[in-house]
Parts: sequence; C-alpha cells; structure tokens
Amino acid sequence: MEKPQSSRSAVPVVRRSAVLGVVVGLVAVVLAGCSADPSGGGGSGGTSDAQALPAQNMDQWVLPLDSYVVGNTKNADYAQNLLVAPCMEEAGYSWDVPYRDTTATDGPSWNAVERRLFTPAIAEQWGFHLAPSSDTTLGALKDFIARANAVPAAESAQVTKCVVASRKELPPLTGSAQLGASYASQAYSAALEEPAVRAAAERWQTCMVPAGVSDLPTSPEEFPSPSVVSKFDIELDVSATPPTVSPAEIQLATFEATCEVDSGWLTSLYHAEWDGQAALLRKNADALQRSKAQLDRYEARLQEVISTHAPKH
Repeated sequence: MEKPQSSRSAVPVVRRSAVLGVVVGLVAVVLAGCSADPSGGGGSGGTSDAQALPAQNMDQWVLPLDSYVVGNTKNADYAQNLLVAPCMEEAGYSWDVPYRDTTATDGPSWNAVERRLFTPAIAEQWGFHLAPSSDTTLGALKDFIARANAVPAAESAQVTKCVVASRKELPPLTGSAQLGASYASQAYSAALEEPAVRAAAERWQTCMVPAGVSDLPTSPEEFPSPSVVSKFDIELDVSATPPTVSPAEIQLATFEATCEVDSGWLTSLYHAEWDGQAALLRKNADALQRSKAQLDRYEARLQEVISTHAPKH
C-alpha cells in the first residue's frame, strides 16, 4: 500500500507559483476579479450523475469537487496572450508569444487538478522543493514574461487596450463558473478545524520536536516554516530544471513527511475534507452542474483559440 500524500492547499490554484502566468503583471487577465458566489443561485436535488463521487485516492488527494474547479490557468493565460498578440502587432509592437506544450504536466509534486502533493518518497528525492516539470517550454515562457513585464509605459497602455479587446473573443470566467472552487475552499477550511484533524496536528508537532526547528508551527500546512525556507533557499518555482537539494534538506523533509503519515494527520485531513466536499456536492448538485457546464464550454473555447492561434513548435 502506498503512503498518502499531502494536500498543502485549500484549492488547487491558491498556491501556484506566480511564474506560471503567461499574462504579464501589467494587467490581470485570467479569471480577473472573478470570485464564486457560495450561494450559487440554486441548490439541492441534483441528478445522480451530478452527485456521483470519484474513487477515493489519498495518494493523489482526489476529492469530490475536483471536476468542478479550475485547477490550472496555464491554458487560459496562453490563449489570452495569443489573442493579445495580433492587436499589439497592429499597433506596431512585438508580442511574440512562445509556443507552449499544453499537454505537459508540472511533475509529480502536483496532482491532476494542480494540488500540491508531498510524500516521503517525494521528500527523499526533492526535499521541500518541487519535482521538475515535464514542460520543456517553460524556459521560453519565463523569458517572455521577463520581457513583457519590462515594457515602457506607452506599450503598457497598449497592452491594456489589447487585453480589453481580447476579452470580447475570450471573456473571463464569471463567478458562478467558479462555484466549485468556493465550495472546495469552504470544505478545506472546515476540515482544518475538525477535532480529529487538530488532534493529529498536535501529534505531528510532537513528532517533529526532535528535528529541532526553532519556529515549528502548529500544523503541517504551515511547514516548511520561515527558518527552514531560508536555510535551504526553498523556492516553489515550477521548472523543468531539477532543483539542487542538499542532504540536510532531504533528511528534514523525509522526517517531516513521515511525521505527517505517522501522526495520522494526512488520513484525518483527507477524510474530513472529503466528507465536507461530498456534503456540499449533495446539497448544491444542480448549481454545481450548471457551473461545470460553463467550465466545459470555457475549456472548449480555450482549446479552439490555442489550436487556431498558437505558433508552431
């Protein structure tokens, strides 16, 4: 039996590395300003299909609402920039969006909906760093972001105009389309407060005492703590280049990951989060189905834009 893996995140997109965003910091394009309304505009009594649950898989931290959330914004970022490019070129500016491999994964540190995973096995190889991504196009993407973030004021103003224009072809998701993410966040927050989870966190803290961490937090969710991050220069930067990890980091990471398992914290958190999400899905199945239909249409539109406008590899 494989050992369970850690969630590390309330909603898959919450703690993603900022470098993944293709759209520059000049304008917020993807999902900008969209927050789901927990009321959802409609409630219970959904179909059996809507309420069907996936098979539990603690290794991959599979949860009932996974299919109702946006786990990854990379394709949305990419598509939006592809639409911005011709507008910028018409205005006399270069906006050379690099090819990106939309089929590549971010590596074993992330599950299918971009939730951070952490196990003794991952810790033994990568410490607290992220395992390398299979996306070999990330280097060109980072270069593009650096250039785009450094554009002068005049060009920045044109970017804003082009983003507004591009949204006519690819409108950002509405809040109602992100209802699943809101419920997932709600279930996660409630799970952390469950007595069984809090008790397991106390056992984890006791387990960690021999490690001698000066700023040991009260929960694995807050680890690695600032002193550990500083000591090992930990940056959660998704990259295709394998990180350099010291033996000391491997030792501490493996020790901590084992404490997460031995304390029962992983098991108690997983089941508390699962039960919370399952209850919310049963109660709000109809609204979630409508939300998922919006997500599906949006994803289809993204793929259409990418297939039409993406540069050749």
